[in-house]
Amino acid sequence: MRNRHLFWITLFLVGVLGYMHGEHIGGDVHWRSNLAAAQKEAVGSGRYLLLDFSAPDCGWCAKMDADTFSDPNVVRLSQHFVCVRVDSEENQALIARYRVMAYPTLIVADAAGHPLYRLEGYVPPEKLAPLLKALAPHSDRHLLENIPFLSKPSK
Repeated sequence: MRNRHLFWITLFLVGVLGYMHGEHIGGDVHWRSNLAAAQKEAVGSGRYLLLDFSAPDCGWCAKMDADTFSDPNVVRLSQHFVCVRVDSEENQALIARYRVMAYPTLIVADAAGHPLYRLEGYVPPEKLAPLLKALAPHSDRHLLENIPFLSKPSK
């Protein structure tokens, strides 16, 4: 009896520690929460930043976590980016800097943080995957011409 309780307690603790390890927030995309550290990583790896601006009470953000950011193709392609989850309640300066007016908002930025492409609202996996594929390092940028919903941020 005691061994069974010890087993379940150990299993629970391993699960909690596994959940807390790293900065995985939502889906299987590896989200970072610190933009400055993510920028250093992007510079060192030659990857773009993928900024996800979300809000805790945003239904469409939750839907993107459940559908888009857990899609195996999106998860695989996201590894070519340094992904940053920006919480609207904790990062008002970033919200203003990137002129975020709606949630969710996805911004692809260079390593210095300059926005290159912007998507507002829910983006299903079948629309996000081609964008990630086109912007991945060593990809054919002509693929971007086939993404009609993509907009470049105004300067």
